[in-house]
Amino acid sequence: MVLRINSVTCNLLATTSFLYCAYGLFVEDENNEYAISLYKVGTEYGMRALKVNNSKFRKAMEDGMLVPDAAKYLTKDDMKALTWAGLNLAKRCTLQLDRMELITDLQDAVALIKRSIEFDPKYAWGAPWMAMGIVYAVIPPYCDLGGGAEPSRNAFASGNKARNGEFGVCDMFAARYLATLLKDERWYDELNNRVIEMDPCKLDGGQCVVNELAKQKARYNMEHKERWF
Repeated sequence: MVLRINSVTCNLLATTSFLYCAYGLFVEDENNEYAISLYKVGTEYGMRALKVNNSKFRKAMEDGMLVPDAAKYLTKDDMKALTWAGLNLAKRCTLQLDRMELITDLQDAVALIKRSIEFDPKYAWGAPWMAMGIVYAVIPPYCDLGGGAEPSRNAFASGNKARNGEFGVCDMFAARYLATLLKDERWYDELNNRVIEMDPCKLDGGQCVVNELAKQKARYNMEHKERWF
């Protein structure tokens, strides 16, 4: 009975983490600080879910182990929580790149996202790969986290393959982060226009809202192109 209650609680917490991430993506273009606060709360819900669901991970964290080391205790049963905790944390860090003290948080995010990819590289429409594409695009290649244009390109490509190119958020963020890093205006336009013109309901049998969000953000990209070029 206790295990069942913990499972339900974990699922609710992980779902809440996902919702905060989705809302953060929705508002970040117009209200950066609010999005940061949403991603922070989303991370907290995801981490709470992991501690409820996985006693070994909880014990490791209570003993002062760092997340990259404690991640080895996470299992496939933790997929939902670790994925959205990682994505929330990664997105928050990419919006606060001027704060060098957040490098530890970024290391935590990468550890969680890589663990998710290890268990299922196609999970959440390939969103973990997409997150790695963003991270690699915004950190320099000489960082220990392995950033740079080529790792970013490979990560976005892997995310795209997860749903045969139907996950529009992946292309939209590839335009926002990688195409701008490369100063490739033509590719930027191609990626955004592809998302704008795509059928949003081809994703996983009708998850239209995810791609509708991508379409909205792709339009924003095109309307505010001068911000990045």
